[in-house]
Order: sequence, then C-alpha cells, then structure tokens
Amino acid sequence: MKIKIVIFIIMIIAGAFSGQYAYKIALASKPPITWIDINFIFVGSIIAMLYVIGLQVLRRKSKYGQWAIYFSSFIVANIISSGLAAVVFAGKITPARVLFLAIGGGSIIGILIAWRFYTYRHLNKAGQIEE
Repeated sequence: MKIKIVIFIIMIIAGAFSGQYAYKIALASKPPITWIDINFIFVGSIIAMLYVIGLQVLRRKSKYGQWAIYFSSFIVANIISSGLAAVVFAGKITPARVLFLAIGGGSIIGILIAWRFYTYRHLNKAGQIEE
C-alpha cells in the first residue's frame, strides 16, 4: 500500500514540474484551442475513461478492473497536477492553459464512475472482492 502512495506523490510532483511544458504543447495546437473545445475535451475524457476502464471491469476476474483503475489514477494525478501548475503560473486564464486541467478533471470523473461500477459488479454482499 505504501508503494502506491509513493508512486502517486511522485506522479503529482512530476506533473507539477511539467506544467509550463504542458502549456507550450497546448499553445502549439493548430487551430488554436477555444472554450468550446475545452467543454468537448472534458466530456470526451469522461467517456474515454468509462470506455477504457469499463472494458476491464466487465472481465470476469476483478483484478483487471482494479489494475486499470489504479494505473489510470496515477496517470490522471500527473495530468491534473500538470494542468494545475499551468493554471497557477498563468498570468491570464486561456483555453490553452486550462486544457490539461480539463483532461484530468474529466478523467477523474470517469474513473470515479468506473470505480462505482466496479464495486457494484465485483463486490458481493459481504463486501469482499470476488476472485
């Protein structure tokens, strides 16, 4: 359990240091990102996480869904901290600065919905995970 927390903290720190580079990547997009695109990306991130993790949750063994949720949460922690760093260092809030925050926010909502689906599918009445 402790190794998961250490990895989670490392991913958050790495994301915080990559915030300025994330902004440069988002700024380089052609055509430029608009606020309508941010809404579409946010909703698309929710749907993408539900699809990717949902396929693993639907498998017979519960460990695949659990692994997908764990690994995705590490990646999303990096994306959210990168997006927060880009917004914090921003002089002005623009769609390019909010891009990675929208991706991470939508992804975390998708993971939470997938986790709820996982607990519904794989936990029996006693609260134990089925193998």
